Amino acid sequence: MDAKQLPLHNVVIVENQHYLNDDGDEQQGQAVAIVDIVSVHPWRQDEFEAACASYWAEGYFAWVLDNVRRIDPPLAAPAKRKIYLIEIDHP
Repeated sequence: MDAKQLPLHNVVIVENQHYLNDDGDEQQGQAVAIVDIVSVHPWRQDEFEAACASYWAEGYFAWVLDNVRRIDPPLAAPAKRKIYLIEIDHP
C-alpha cells in the first residue's frame, strides 16, 4: 500500500481460519469490523506481542487503525489476500 493513498476509510476487516498463500486464494470468512487505516510502517519486533502473531519476521508492514467499529454479529464475506472490494449490508 502506498502511503499517498492514506488514509483509507471504511475498510472491512475479514477474518478466516486459514493462511492465504497466493493472491488467487479465496476462503469463506466473516466481516468482523470496519476501520480507517491512517498509516503504515514496517512491522517492528517490539510490536510482535500486540499483534498476537505466532512469529516475527522482517519484511512485513503494520497498519495503524483508527475509528474501529465492530460488526456484531459478524457477516459472511469472502476472505482474500490484500485489499479488495466487497459489499455487505451493515447499518
